[in-house]
Amino acid sequence: IPLAGFLGADAVSLNSTVVSVSSLPLGNLAEGLSKEALLVRLSAGRPMPMPFALQVVVDNPLQDPPANLWRMMVLSPSMSPLYTNDGVWLGFKLYATFEVAGGLTSIKWNMSNFPSDRNVVRLRVNLASPLSGQFLMIRIVSPVGFMFDGNCLPDKPDFLPQISDGSNGSTQVQPWVKDCTADWQSRNRAILKLSGTLAKRTEYATNLGITNAAANPAQNFWELYTFRDNNLLQSIHYTALQGFTLDPLSATVTPQIKKFGASAMLFVSIHPQKNLGPYGEVLITAPTGYSLFCSMRPYFSRGNLPAGTACNAANNFATVRLSGDKSLKSGGKYQFAVRVTNPTAAAYQQSTSVSAGSGLSGWRVRLQTR
Repeated sequence: IPLAGFLGADAVSLNSTVVSVSSLPLGNLAEGLSKEALLVRLSAGRPMPMPFALQVVVDNPLQDPPANLWRMMVLSPSMSPLYTNDGVWLGFKLYATFEVAGGLTSIKWNMSNFPSDRNVVRLRVNLASPLSGQFLMIRIVSPVGFMFDGNCLPDKPDFLPQISDGSNGSTQVQPWVKDCTADWQSRNRAILKLSGTLAKRTEYATNLGITNAAANPAQNFWELYTFRDNNLLQSIHYTALQGFTLDPLSATVTPQIKKFGASAMLFVSIHPQKNLGPYGEVLITAPTGYSLFCSMRPYFSRGNLPAGTACNAANNFATVRLSGDKSLKSGGKYQFAVRVTNPTAAAYQQSTSVSAGSGLSGWRVRLQTR
């Protein structure tokens, strides 16, 4: 397609054909080039020098060519070279991708979708082009707040393709992942070391150990990169997957007095969707500037929590702890109250400014096993 610098009919449409490279006067300069070339025949001459531009459509190879150099030549009517770029135009880098349509590449929760819970996620991988070479790896980056286990390959990874020892005449199949290791500097990242080549349009799957984020992330995308030759600076495949949604605890906090500097009771209501067993804890975090009290009886009302429940608080944190023989049931509705001292007007304005700048605000209530 002509873009600029062509004259007459050539400015409207170019006459082009695909020819064999062997038919062109390249000699030994054809080494490393495609077997085909695009030959554009001009209907009119062009003054030189005169810049020109054209657009062509190409089918990219399955992986980077050994020598990623492009050759451009201007030939005479008799096919004699007039000008050449000497084959030194460095080509653009190719990036492979994953097959994602229909969930062929996906990340799903297997154990729990509750915030802060220990979880096992199911990773499915399907490549649009093969991954081959030495020291093959996949980097998986979860949303901020998730934390991979240090050794994130669980005891039961449930590999696909399934492992086979080759007995009874079957084909021997090795685990496609050798190990999974979390990045200790950024626990939402992990590296999977692979045992060999991954074929294109083939399903691979494994379970991975992780701890869920404390809340649904603002950017809920999981990123996948592949690497080869132990080079983590240059990825081969890439994709970003929509993450699963966490099911947060249904909870409300209602102050007895809405007044700056006032000290009164704070009523807390929770509706858990999972059991909280003996010694389980309800953790309350207030915004900066509030102070919580509950260690002494006048400052803690147990409500309909089980007998023996105790509470401790310091600054803007409070922990309500069940006894060793009591629990909260999934689907139940529980209420209790702690003492709160509201911030002064000046402290409230300052904390609001800080929380807005950091993206943190509001009250947090969560359940945790001891």
